[in-house]
Amino acid sequence: MLTKDDLTAIRGIVKEEVRTEVVQVVKKELKPIHQKLNKLDKKIDLIARALDSDIVDLQKRTNRVEEHLHLSPLN
Repeated sequence: MLTKDDLTAIRGIVKEEVRTEVVQVVKKELKPIHQKLNKLDKKIDLIARALDSDIVDLQKRTNRVEEHLHLSPLN
């Protein structure tokens, strides 16, 4: 017959094995999600850079118009 200590040891081993399996399954399931998030992050960075360059171009054009018309900038 198994003692209490034996049952506790078996329970600990089973918990560890189940935890290991669960972690492996979760990692496999999350991998495609991580890949999609990385793609989205790259796209967001690209869009942000494009918008930033547009804003800089508009600021330069506005400054040029203000200088040409001898207007003081609005702050």
